[in-house]
Amino acid sequence: MGAPSVQQDGTVSAIGASTVPGTTNVFINSQGPFFNPQMQVPGVGPTMLDFGTGLRGSDFGALLLLHELGHETSSASGFKSDAGNSNLNRRQTQKVLDKCFH
Repeated sequence: MGAPSVQQDGTVSAIGASTVPGTTNVFINSQGPFFNPQMQVPGVGPTMLDFGTGLRGSDFGALLLLHELGHETSSASGFKSDAGNSNLNRRQTQKVLDKCFH
């Protein structure tokens, strides 16, 4: 899961956390924005990887975990698998922001 990368459309992608298929476990990327949202992005330089939320510290960590919890409770939350789909990932993260942080 490693370092952030720049996608073909110019957006920066980084995995902060993910669900573990076939389990109810959540993996937190120790090299990702959960622990260090200010990261060096190859070809870009230092970048704040807060996914445009403006959240920092424990609020940002809670957002990532609540997003993953949405996947674990997908029948109740309506979350779909968003691995590899940054637009869906952002929409589902926005749902968490709207319900839990605003």
